[in-house]
Amino acid sequence: MHKPESNILSVVREMCLYWNIRPDHQKKTLLQFRKMIRNVSTCPIGSVTPEQLLGLFHRLRAESTGSDESVKRKFEYVKRVFKYAHARGYITQNPCLLLKLPKSRRAPIIHLCGPELKRLEQLRVCGNLQRVKDWFLFQCYTGLSYTDFALFNKSCVQSIQGKYYLYGARTKTGTEYIVPFTDAALKIAERYRYRFSSNCINTYNRELKQLQQLAAIETRLTTHVARRTFGQMMIDRGVALEVVSKMLGHSATSMTERYYARVGMSRVIQDVAYLAAA
Repeated sequence: MHKPESNILSVVREMCLYWNIRPDHQKKTLLQFRKMIRNVSTCPIGSVTPEQLLGLFHRLRAESTGSDESVKRKFEYVKRVFKYAHARGYITQNPCLLLKLPKSRRAPIIHLCGPELKRLEQLRVCGNLQRVKDWFLFQCYTGLSYTDFALFNKSCVQSIQGKYYLYGARTKTGTEYIVPFTDAALKIAERYRYRFSSNCINTYNRELKQLQQLAAIETRLTTHVARRTFGQMMIDRGVALEVVSKMLGHSATSMTERYYARVGMSRVIQDVAYLAAA
């Protein structure tokens, strides 16, 4: 059993041995923990309070460039250490049980604005970058996730009452989606014979970074930014939230509301102009 003055790092070291973690991974884990818990790393594990852990969480959140959810996932490792120490009898009370973390802040939706999308459409490139540009724009026009985009083929396009729609079920959730198949999307699909080769998503995102620099766009281009650009465009054009939810293949309207219910400035100007003309 550990002595009362044992600190968090010594417990982490024991956990590494208990789980038979390789020596090189042990070293890496200890370095990561030392950096993460530097404010309380030298404190005896039995003296760490819920207030100190809350302060640790706030520091991790302030230093993080990711979402609050990613910080909470990271903080789970700290909780595991105290759970282990409590189960072993090294501490009499687990301070994490008295800890109440703040609610996650809603991360801003990253999408292309109208001028940025127009700039990308007008950008002249050739070769591999032309392919990347076409793929990204196709996702902007259809809202397909990368996985569904990679599986796209001609059978996904269906004629309903004389108009073409993109119809299918999301690979991730199995939820059906239906999207109007615009002329711009049709043009790209025909250029590639209704089939897009499945590039590695990491390679695709790296190529999008090159495209972003050439187009002088501030918004970071990723495959998911294309999907969110489509969703926000539909909201700004006045499409009902329930319809956008169906287009995106969300399993619940609440998910669409969480990400896309914020009204854009263009929509405000458009509605005010409509009221003024009435």
